[in-house]
Amino acid sequence: MEIEWEQPHTTVPEARLGNEAPPSPKRLDILLPADQTTGAVTTQAGYVYLHAMIEMVSRKNQPLSLVCIAPDASPTMEFLGETGKNLIGQAIVRCIRQETRDYDLVYTLTLPTITDTPVFALVCPLMNEAEATALGERLRKIMTSQASAEDHPWLSFSVGVASISLDAPDADSLTARACAALQRARRLGGGRLWRHSDTLRTIIESESHSDEDTTRE
Repeated sequence: MEIEWEQPHTTVPEARLGNEAPPSPKRLDILLPADQTTGAVTTQAGYVYLHAMIEMVSRKNQPLSLVCIAPDASPTMEFLGETGKNLIGQAIVRCIRQETRDYDLVYTLTLPTITDTPVFALVCPLMNEAEATALGERLRKIMTSQASAEDHPWLSFSVGVASISLDAPDADSLTARACAALQRARRLGGGRLWRHSDTLRTIIESESHSDEDTTRE
């Protein structure tokens, strides 16, 4: 089985499942326990890293973002079965590692609301929401595999982005926000990126419209 990742601006060698180049020895990912099916860092080890990085950047008032990525549910995913999903998961992890810094870390996530596809979280220290959004959108486009026509991808991805803030200063709250953003992207049809700030904007606009309706009455 072969999956080709589409690069938006540059051409790279085909991503061949089962025959990929070894990860950079500089990456922190390879020093931590790995999930046996996808090669990503395990959920527990990823959470420990996220917690440690949040503590580190908070001391210097530096940013940190969490990017959640998952393939969208589709007939293709159902047809591939568990083995196919694992192979796609491996390709996702490899692509993320190729496109990110040595100290960015990708790990697996288990969400009760997303059981049909693998889910991954990417820890991005020293990266604010705008920067993480640009990265997440670039990853989404690269990983969108194309079938026979460019405007009809057979596999699409959703991305959720959240950054630490005064009201989300810890790993639990940041993870909850990034996962909620990912689920919102999927509910809106998939194949898109959603930020936590988009959720806030939607709430504010909704409340503003409610106030206007009340005033008219």
